[in-house]
Amino acid sequence: MKLSSAIILALLYQIGSVEVKAVTTVLFNGSQAMQLTAEGTTSDTFSTEGYIITVTRDKLFTGGVGMTVPIGRNLRVFWPNGMEVQGVTSGPVQSKANLSIRRVDGNPFAVTAFTVKLLASTAGAGGSIEVMPLIQGEDGLNDPVAFDVSGPYGYNFPPFNPTQFVGHNYDSYKFTLYVDYAIMSLTLVDGSQPPPPAPAPPMLSITQSSDAGYRISWPLNGFNYKLQTSVDLENGPWTPLVRIRHIEGDDNVVDGVFADTQRYFRLSN
Repeated sequence: MKLSSAIILALLYQIGSVEVKAVTTVLFNGSQAMQLTAEGTTSDTFSTEGYIITVTRDKLFTGGVGMTVPIGRNLRVFWPNGMEVQGVTSGPVQSKANLSIRRVDGNPFAVTAFTVKLLASTAGAGGSIEVMPLIQGEDGLNDPVAFDVSGPYGYNFPPFNPTQFVGHNYDSYKFTLYVDYAIMSLTLVDGSQPPPPAPAPPMLSITQSSDAGYRISWPLNGFNYKLQTSVDLENGPWTPLVRIRHIEGDDNVVDGVFADTQRYFRLSN
């Protein structure tokens, strides 16, 4: 039925701000795909769950005095149980056991928990695993944060729960210990991932009733929206349309709407 010019439907809606929520990822488990992406002379690089992890490996180890052919040292912890990190004891550039982690997209994130298994004894001399956060390759703190890991070979430490890394723009982290170890789990909180797409706003529809009034309806997913009206589309003011709303099937319905002049309607949340 053709509508009279006395009433005009304005398909307007109020768009609220969308909150970006942090996304928590816990490494490692068998449901996560782990891919070897690069093999260095004394390191390996992996990607998983949107993160890139590089660990040092003692690949130039020859097996003892007088031996010259590199054979490397065997791994004792295999993914998905954890990530083994070896100190580099042979070759021109030797180093402590280092693990670094960053996001594929370079966005910031926080390390909020991790667990460590010793693959050498630190019971006599003691030891601390040091974690340095970085921003664009530069140290994010004057000194790394140290976590005590003094214990015998094979000891699994309870979770460490650092709070120092939350709320900053750290985009990578470096874990360092002077002996071999394995990171058994790693909890990462990333607030930079895009939120899921917002649902489409509800749309108004209008029909003319048999009593010459008008019937306005919109879907039930817009139940929290309020129906407003104005005679000025650009300047308002927009005021609530005081009518009884009821539900018919999948729609919110307002009956008996009359207008004696050009009028606009919108939904507002």
